[in-house]
Amino acid sequence: MALSRYDFDDKIIAALRKRDGVGTVGEISADTGIAYHDCEKGMRHLLTIYKSHLDVDDEGNLLYQFDTGFIPRGEDSGRFWHNLKKTAWAGFQMFFKVWIMVMLIGYVSVFVLLLIALAVGAIGASASSDSDSGLGDLVSIPFHLLARLLEYMFWIDFYGKSGRRRPKRKREKISKPYYQKTFDFVFGPEKKVDTLSIHRKFTEFIRANDGQITAADWVRISGQSLAKAETALTASVVRYNGEVDFTENGTLVYKFRELLLSSSKSQEAFVRRPDAYWEQQAKVPTLTGNPKGTNGWIAGLNAFILMGSTAVLATGGLPAAAVIGLGAIPLAFSLIFFSVPIYRWLKQQSLKKKVAAENARRESVKEIFDSVKSEKVVSVDTSLALEFDGEYDEEKDGFRFDTLARQLDDGASARELKSIHESFGASVFSSNDETTSISDFEMAEFDKRLAEELGVPMEESVEVNAEVVAY
Repeated sequence: MALSRYDFDDKIIAALRKRDGVGTVGEISADTGIAYHDCEKGMRHLLTIYKSHLDVDDEGNLLYQFDTGFIPRGEDSGRFWHNLKKTAWAGFQMFFKVWIMVMLIGYVSVFVLLLIALAVGAIGASASSDSDSGLGDLVSIPFHLLARLLEYMFWIDFYGKSGRRRPKRKREKISKPYYQKTFDFVFGPEKKVDTLSIHRKFTEFIRANDGQITAADWVRISGQSLAKAETALTASVVRYNGEVDFTENGTLVYKFRELLLSSSKSQEAFVRRPDAYWEQQAKVPTLTGNPKGTNGWIAGLNAFILMGSTAVLATGGLPAAAVIGLGAIPLAFSLIFFSVPIYRWLKQQSLKKKVAAENARRESVKEIFDSVKSEKVVSVDTSLALEFDGEYDEEKDGFRFDTLARQLDDGASARELKSIHESFGASVFSSNDETTSISDFEMAEFDKRLAEELGVPMEESVEVNAEVVAY
């Protein structure tokens, strides 16, 4: 009976588990009885699914190394709860934004009308019967106020010189409508997430380095550990039709010849060289993005609702519907309206410490790379040194980074050979067979996971949030 692709995967995974996740194609083929070619294709497919990377043993054999738990790419123990909290927060935002519009338009108008009605009633009780014409002007005041409020929030101009409705105000004069500023006051400015940003940075880096890099080269850009960089580059080989070769020192060189193809004779003009990891500083995102005056008006409006609802609750003898509708509901809204930005402010204070630690890490990584160039030892945190295969030198009281140095040198040597086709002979791994077997849906999911593994994109103005501070 013919085996499906999933049957192949299961048998290969079972064999790899017995070998602690490490094996050559020949070993797994012998362990499973699967034909060598089919086994090789199956193991390459598993590279796209599970956290893994390639390596070379002392005899020059290509080793497939998988996490012993066979953890899917882009997944960690907290992923489920992170997604659940993210979904719940998005749902709350949508609900509360609708509530904001109802409250700021409806309840502000209602409370204004109530105040004016009370004032009109007081004036009417003390005025003579021949002063009725003045009351007509007073009665029209709340409608003018409501029209101006709608105009301010939605850019609608109700009154022209002749009393006719005019066209909408030109939006160039105002950066964004008032309702959006109100949302930003509560939830913070919306961040536009470009899921392909890190992919562009990666391909730019590849093109800037003649299509050939090592894990240490990518570490210089991403700030990741060597192990994470190797895992990400293995997946990138599949995504961008790359190839893997190794040097005499056993360093893997990841080659992407197809990314170098260009319609222009002067490719250099179109190549942007990404900045190093430490050349950018992490920053705490702004709390609201609004001017102080705008925040003051927004807080003032909500304070007005808060005082109005409190006054209603303090008034005795009102019907239950009035107590709930004009007291309890707007009071609950006002408290939440103020509580969310206060919570975000407290969270921001904690984030400042994480940002400071991230920037300190970037400086330490710079020291490590500088020490590689100068062939000196450096004193850094032990946990950070281990991320880059650092070895402690007791005599000099510092860490050496021989693996990092070797990979950087081998990458430079590969690029010195002008043609990518000449680098270290024939490739020992190619993704050509595998990419044709990945469906569009699988590739889309794979792209998301790969973006996470490549690291956080570092734009010219770097902002980090509470979820991703360090790589």
